[in-house]
Amino acid sequence: MTTTAASVGDSHVTVDADVSQLGHLRAAVVRLACQAGAPSDVAETFELVVSELATNVIRHTTSKTITITFERTATDWQLLVSDADRLVLSEPKAVPDPAQLAGRGLFIVEAVMDWVELVIVDGQQHIRCIKHIA
Repeated sequence: MTTTAASVGDSHVTVDADVSQLGHLRAAVVRLACQAGAPSDVAETFELVVSELATNVIRHTTSKTITITFERTATDWQLLVSDADRLVLSEPKAVPDPAQLAGRGLFIVEAVMDWVELVIVDGQQHIRCIKHIA
């Protein structure tokens, strides 16, 4: 695992796209959030979000790594998940089919974040999640 904190305002972590790395990734994001001044409930929310989105990258893309960028702005906390080229967001607040074994991750992310969107950065699709600073 590679963890790089560029500054208090902009930090990222990169791990291999493997389920064995999810625990390391979650812990690193919580640490980065806390270092940037996020309260524990916000850090825990990002821990859940990272777990769900990283799992989607592992399951639904061919990426070899996952990079999470965490940033605090004057008005919000932002998380950018790399290598989301084959991911799609669900219809706004669409309730997953309870009979399905999978498919709840993005619904959960959209429910706990203030804003979730797909963005293109350097020609690659990423998922950006925003939580407003209260």
